[in-house]
Amino acid sequence: LLAAGLLLFAVLRPQALRAEDRTLIKAGEDFPKIGLKAPAGSRDRSYLGISRGDRFTIGDVRAKVILVEILNVYCGACQRQAPLYNRLYSAIQSDPAARRQIKLIGIAVGNDDEEVQTFRSHFKIPYPIIADPEYVLHAAVGGGPTPFSIIVRRDPGSRTILVADAHLGTIENVRGLFKRMK
Repeated sequence: LLAAGLLLFAVLRPQALRAEDRTLIKAGEDFPKIGLKAPAGSRDRSYLGISRGDRFTIGDVRAKVILVEILNVYCGACQRQAPLYNRLYSAIQSDPAARRQIKLIGIAVGNDDEEVQTFRSHFKIPYPIIADPEYVLHAAVGGGPTPFSIIVRRDPGSRTILVADAHLGTIENVRGLFKRMK
């Protein structure tokens, strides 16, 4: 089933995933204020600091630093990155200062809620992953292949969310990533 999904993804992927004519978002740029479907689970809502409403933006997440991982559940590199980001999440949660200031969130482009739940269950993902079936946020950050990790931070003195760093592809050095985020 997974192989069939990968083949289908590779053959039928929408134009939004092709980066030929797009520029990926980069450090120093404002992160787009795109409304996302709020997680249904109270644990995910509590983790993100979202109490009400059906929609939220990354700017609504209560954290100083947020790692936004753009992924697709059928992407092999995204699947390889899942255990690495689980380790990152554990490192953040075990550090009292980091736990209050740093959050992780996945945005699953081209996937629906059921596919996201299957992926989270299979890879034991403890942090929220939000479906982006219409590629809305994906397009707003420049489209492109997955995984695409974007570290954002609050601009002191304003409500703006700025891109601090962006990385296309798998990040193997979880310890280094954690240090940069701290």
